[in-house]
Amino acid sequence: MHNFIVFVCCLSILTVNSASAKIEVYRRSDLEVSIDTKAYFKNTARNFDNCDSLRNSKIYDYWHNYVKLGITAKGSDWKTRFRLNFENMRDDDHAVMGDHQDGVIEIEEAFLGYRFPDLPFFCKAGRWEQSFGTEMFYGDENDTGLMFGYRAADTLIFTLGHFTNKETKRKRKDHNMSFIKADVQPHKRTKVSAFLVCVSEDVGYDERHPKRRHDVRLYNLGIYCKAKIDDFDLELEGNRQFGSCRDYVDEKDAIEKIDYKGYAVSAKGEVKIGNLRPAIILGYGSGDRRHYKKGKAYVGYASDYEPDNIVIDNGLAIGSRDTISNLMFIRFDLCIKADDKLTIIPGIGYYRHVKEIEVYDYVNVDDKKTKELVGLSDRIGTEIDLGLKYVINRYVYFRFSHGYLFTDEGIGIKNPDNAWKIEANVTVRF
Repeated sequence: MHNFIVFVCCLSILTVNSASAKIEVYRRSDLEVSIDTKAYFKNTARNFDNCDSLRNSKIYDYWHNYVKLGITAKGSDWKTRFRLNFENMRDDDHAVMGDHQDGVIEIEEAFLGYRFPDLPFFCKAGRWEQSFGTEMFYGDENDTGLMFGYRAADTLIFTLGHFTNKETKRKRKDHNMSFIKADVQPHKRTKVSAFLVCVSEDVGYDERHPKRRHDVRLYNLGIYCKAKIDDFDLELEGNRQFGSCRDYVDEKDAIEKIDYKGYAVSAKGEVKIGNLRPAIILGYGSGDRRHYKKGKAYVGYASDYEPDNIVIDNGLAIGSRDTISNLMFIRFDLCIKADDKLTIIPGIGYYRHVKEIEVYDYVNVDDKKTKELVGLSDRIGTEIDLGLKYVINRYVYFRFSHGYLFTDEGIGIKNPDNAWKIEANVTVRF
């Protein structure tokens, strides 16, 4: 109740004060400087309908707030940007958001881009988000890197780069990513991208035993296409993944080498009909291997099912950077523009695994609950979603999202409960 009152107060304050917000811009013939900021307040609640199928289940309710301050400077041949992120995550359960954080300040973006005069070359250095297609395989993490580009023609650009991301919180992860990419834009409303991404990742199991670790070497070949024909939008992506992982479980030798292989495809079609935008989305991820158990299909979320991974997000292991999820789904969403301020988005999706996964149940053994394998299943369930977006004014808008999943045993639990998730957030833009 306390969190709800705080949330309503934040909304009221923002609504009252947002009209006085301004954007500062400095312009000259060869220089442009702009300052931007964004505030975001979100409260999320999720739960299973009851606690019978999971031990220690309960309602999870947490806040995620941030304020972003950015400054961008542009010249005739260069661009530089700096963005600071003030983030606060308050959670009621560590399993929801990871380690509890009272507040984090980080440099989200800081880069310099330069275009060589009279030459078809450009470069970029610093920290920023590199995008690949729909982020089916790679997430939107901001990494530090260096990129070079070559504009072969007005419609053809080649880029290559290298990024690194070290997890310093526990000093247990070292991630490096290199890529080469070609972007073709034969028409203003059509774009095709082809990319090869190479990932090397070293993960430690325990900082007290640095040699107990596994190292992953992955390669992902993908193609992405986005086209717009009159009022019809089409989005296609395909990924083929291969590589290997060596798993160290003692201080001396790698006892197991596991080969990765898998592929994933997705397709989205959307059409505008008056104030309606119906869309259908198809996804398929083979999930042929996963790094910690040889020969078993990879699942893009934990077997003790967490609604975050399917409810609302509805993607193929989005941003996993690991391997392609063992998931196939079909969704239908309808965007209804009720008026200039209100947008309503109902949707329904059906999810299942490509390959069956193990199903567990908690049984009483000597008066103790023990997790026991009881079968296999490939059915995840059917999800119903509802989203609302209300534009309070030109600076502030409010979002509400609700997802309810009628679960099956493909979430890895015998006789599972249904799961739901609710999100509400306010975004302020200047």
